[in-house]
Amino acid sequence: MAVNVRKKIGADFGLATSGIAGPNGGTEEKPVGTVWVSIATANGVYSKRFIFEKNRHRNTQRAAYAAISMLRRYLKGQLKVGLE
Repeated sequence: MAVNVRKKIGADFGLATSGIAGPNGGTEEKPVGTVWVSIATANGVYSKRFIFEKNRHRNTQRAAYAAISMLRRYLKGQLKVGLE
């Protein structure tokens, strides 16, 4: 998703979140609160899994904060992506 976002709008970066925000839909392997956040750059993609809580509103907020934080860390040189 992050790669396609970047390509479709011609951006330098693409961010994506996906997961099970809750309150239902979880499984033993993927419990409620499991969220993946990704950043795509010209050099590749970095993804990280987070396990949040069972509160949908908080999970969507935390996923957005995690994505913005990932971009911030990349811009500060604190996160290596792909071939770098």
